[in-house]
Amino acid sequence: VDETTRMRLNGESVQCMAHMKAMKKAGGVSLREADGADTSKDQDWPLDESCFAKCADMYCLITTGFWLVPKALIFVIPMLLLELPALVLLRSYVATLKPGTDKVRRSRGFWMSFVLALFLFFPALILAFLSLMVDYIFYWLFGITFCIFTNRYCAVRRSMKALNPYRNGPWIISHLPDIYVALIGQTARQGIFEIAWSLSNMLLFVPCFKYYVNVNPWLQNLDHRLTTQITTSMSDIAPAEHCASIMQEIISRAKHHPGRARKV
Repeated sequence: VDETTRMRLNGESVQCMAHMKAMKKAGGVSLREADGADTSKDQDWPLDESCFAKCADMYCLITTGFWLVPKALIFVIPMLLLELPALVLLRSYVATLKPGTDKVRRSRGFWMSFVLALFLFFPALILAFLSLMVDYIFYWLFGITFCIFTNRYCAVRRSMKALNPYRNGPWIISHLPDIYVALIGQTARQGIFEIAWSLSNMLLFVPCFKYYVNVNPWLQNLDHRLTTQITTSMSDIAPAEHCASIMQEIISRAKHHPGRARKV
């Protein structure tokens, strides 16, 4: 496929790919040529055990607990209840699929069920949007407060620069049918209640953990690090082609046969 199509399929952005190409030109490890070109191992990354780093981590831990406990008490039960009608529809759609179905065909019936599920899930989406907005308030309030009292404006600017290549990715709204297909597969494997719990956690808590705890330029000194994903040859378990076939079946099949479904 051409580059534009590949970027759309992989969820890539122009600035992210420009950053990756610059890293490759510098050797493949980082933008600094001094880091070398050995991509078979993780990039050296010294731990920051300074007093400031420990205080920042403690501040993050305390404020996160201060925020998430009341948020869970307020949002979790309403979110679970609002998700159930759409998930019941998803489970009903799964019942129409034959065991061993590899692909959910996007037929007229699929699009009708998608529109109905979107309508049923709309109240949960409103609650998720409200949750995200209050998360933003928490993020800016406690993040900027920490920055002001520690006078780390230059460090924040460097961390923001490190994040720039990963901003403005694909718009999730344009991929809602793909998310619907993924939820159909997950509902077939795990059932309504487990998916309801997982989906609630994703919508209510993942944004806070992702942006405030893990990648927070206001509290942390951010930079890029190469971590390798090279694996063993798998020669000790089975031929590579057989392993790839089994993995593809487990990961990609829309609805497993009952025996495989229980194992998964």
